[in-house]
Amino acid sequence: MKPYLVAIVLLLGAFAAPLARAQGVHGGAASGAADGRSPPVAPDRTTALLDSAGAWFLLSDPNSPPMLRRPVAAYDSKRHRLLVLEGAYGTGWPAVYSLDFEPEPHWSTLSVVGPVPVGRVGPSLIYDSLRDRLLLFGGSGYNDVWSLTLSGTPTWQPIYTAGERPEVRCGHSAVYDDVRDRMVVFGGLDNVSYLSDAWSLSLASNQWTALALSGTRPPARAWHRTVLDPPGDRMVLFGGLGPTGPANDLWALSLGDSSSWAPLTAVGMPPSPRYSFGAALDTTLQRIYVQGGAVAGGYAADLWSLDLSGSPTWTPVTTVDSLEGRADQAMIFDPTQDRLVVYGGTGATGTWDQCADLAPGGPLQWERFLPPSPPLVPGPRSSHVVVYDSRRSRLMAYGGSFRRTDVPLWAFSDDDQSAWTPLITSGPAPPVGPAVFDSAGDRMLLFSGSDTWALTLNPAPAWNVVDSAAPPNLEGASFTYDPLRHRVIVYGGQVYYPHTDFYTLPDVWALELDPAPTWTHLGVGPTSQGSAGHAAIYDPERDRLVIMGGWWRNGSTISHSYGNTMWATPLNGPLTWTVLPPGNVDPPAGQPVYDSVRDRFLLFSLYGAMGVWDVWSRPATCSAPWALLGSAGAGPLAASPVLFDPQRDRAVMLFTAPNGAATDQAWALNFGSFQVSLTSLTATPTGAELVWDSPLAIGWQAVIQRREEIGSWLEIARAVFDETGRVTVRDRTVRAGGRYAYRLGIQDAGAVRFSDSVWVDIPAKPQLALEGARPNPAFGALSIAFSLPDAAPAQLEIVDVAGRRVLSQEVGGSPGDHTVEVASAGVLAPGLYLVRLTHRGESLVTRACLIR
Repeated sequence: MKPYLVAIVLLLGAFAAPLARAQGVHGGAASGAADGRSPPVAPDRTTALLDSAGAWFLLSDPNSPPMLRRPVAAYDSKRHRLLVLEGAYGTGWPAVYSLDFEPEPHWSTLSVVGPVPVGRVGPSLIYDSLRDRLLLFGGSGYNDVWSLTLSGTPTWQPIYTAGERPEVRCGHSAVYDDVRDRMVVFGGLDNVSYLSDAWSLSLASNQWTALALSGTRPPARAWHRTVLDPPGDRMVLFGGLGPTGPANDLWALSLGDSSSWAPLTAVGMPPSPRYSFGAALDTTLQRIYVQGGAVAGGYAADLWSLDLSGSPTWTPVTTVDSLEGRADQAMIFDPTQDRLVVYGGTGATGTWDQCADLAPGGPLQWERFLPPSPPLVPGPRSSHVVVYDSRRSRLMAYGGSFRRTDVPLWAFSDDDQSAWTPLITSGPAPPVGPAVFDSAGDRMLLFSGSDTWALTLNPAPAWNVVDSAAPPNLEGASFTYDPLRHRVIVYGGQVYYPHTDFYTLPDVWALELDPAPTWTHLGVGPTSQGSAGHAAIYDPERDRLVIMGGWWRNGSTISHSYGNTMWATPLNGPLTWTVLPPGNVDPPAGQPVYDSVRDRFLLFSLYGAMGVWDVWSRPATCSAPWALLGSAGAGPLAASPVLFDPQRDRAVMLFTAPNGAATDQAWALNFGSFQVSLTSLTATPTGAELVWDSPLAIGWQAVIQRREEIGSWLEIARAVFDETGRVTVRDRTVRAGGRYAYRLGIQDAGAVRFSDSVWVDIPAKPQLALEGARPNPAFGALSIAFSLPDAAPAQLEIVDVAGRRVLSQEVGGSPGDHTVEVASAGVLAPGLYLVRLTHRGESLVTRACLIR
């Protein structure tokens, strides 16, 4: 074991018992027992707070495999998972995806906090096992370093480095040299040229150093791969792309005191020249595996091994089943199951989301997994259609643009443990078009512009053509279900006449479904110019057809918008169109939907570069104009068809996601009322902590008030329900031994509605407690917050990761809370430290991080 690791193990072992004791100091039970009072119990107190304004709620995040064009990956050995970021685009904020291998392989997206690095092309990513974090370096146009801590809540933070920094680069390589606690970087591509320099970043001091290398350095290159060879104490480099094209040369950089490059001569024919391939070290057999990559004329699918256990030897690995040719795949060696794992990559036919593994010690066959066939959850898609299956109280999404491993049809119902269900259909599948649910026939009807299709659901989903004698091809027409007459109504659309242009049509047609499908011309629409791209709604309360928006063309290349104009006609006789009064507010264009619970129209408007939802409402009786709803929460940031779910009193969007990412989430705007509950309460002599939960209140601002037994309510804090529907309030202004009532309020419809109050008894006796650094990580100076129970002597010590005591200070003399600056700027080097507080033979320990 390395000397510094021994020191850390001994140091943490010595502190194990004090740490266990320290955990009891902050618990509710410990604080309650300090003065003989019973520990506070969080009662199940709830109150209805929200009416029909609505609150956005994430129904489902299916965690399907991400579709990344150029994944940048690192293996988190502590948690046995692969962490992946997109490295193909220079915009946006990088989501962090996790492929966990246990208990069963599954994808998820890490919920991270802190300032987020800007997305970039071709950065490097390594796992720092000593500090349990990822380190992101560079990328096109950047030479900064970012840390993503993985213990606790994953947190991004920039690393402020010392010394001359490497120039900006992308397509470089980086390895973690755990013996010397540093990151080693080689090569890459700056804005103009290929690079051949090597740099070292000390992770103890965050100091950059250009490696003064002896020997002949490799030619400049990018998109190569380097692998750390621990037994040889060296970094091995293969392939890449340079000024003269792809390479297949092999080099080794010794990592000892005399860092030097040397070409590595290997026995056997090497792989063909390539770049952006997969590479991983099999730590069991001491072999480097190389898979695929970009080669002259296309993409490779082969697998090679480089044996490092003796004289380096190249060997082609013949597998039963080859992966499809690809480049930019993420590849690791999984030591827990002795296998190679490959994710993604881009080939001649597009980008892959598939994972595959191969056990070098077993049958040499790639086993594909995640997603299975059919997949357990849908992948992202767009340009799909959604209908509400009223017989089964579920939504069905069909078609659109989706990944090759997916299926066309999914059912969604979050009442079940598994919200998503793939529906495997028989019969030829139609192209996507407007669709409705035919409740009388228990089927989905779809209008392709010329043919009408039916998806029968009982006994098994099957597609068939209902009618192929439709009016002329009506692209952009609306398709509405009239349940009273068991028919569908088609209005408008556009046709194209050769050598002229597009024309919108004014005709209204009905496809009578009983006894046999028959088309009937009902009349014309509200304008002689016709319409396309509009929305059509059946209003069951008034048995009428409502048309909103759209555009018209008449042989020219200019489309004329109708804006948000609304027309209506009764359906129990000849068509008689009237304009619905627009009111004094004209909302932005959007998707209308009928709220059958409140007999109103809702309009969902998505606007702005990032996309923000505004939701508007107006009564279907037309007695009031459009009004903007004060819906809580940010909601999804991508467009999707909107449907109203009357059974659950909500509007639902399937396949949406924030920040323009892959669209694979399901969101709902929940109406009705929700409840808020106090779920956790902790009291110590120095403060009280209360946690309220309400999953439907995500994004709402809460007002927290407090009063004593004699006194008025006073506002002490404002907070926002987080992405999990939780508000946590810490009150540090209490009086030891005091008694306080707390309540939470939410402003709704101009009034603040409060929860029931809960009384909290604050323990009277101060206790030994070590809060730690403020802030943590600290910048420049290190201040420690702690509490003492009495005036007895107390010692505060700072210990580095090697086990050396670097500072010691007497801090006793008075009971209560204290904050002591133990190190001003420049006294301590940046790094990770252990802080120990000792009082009357009892010790508490916490960690502190100091950065510059």
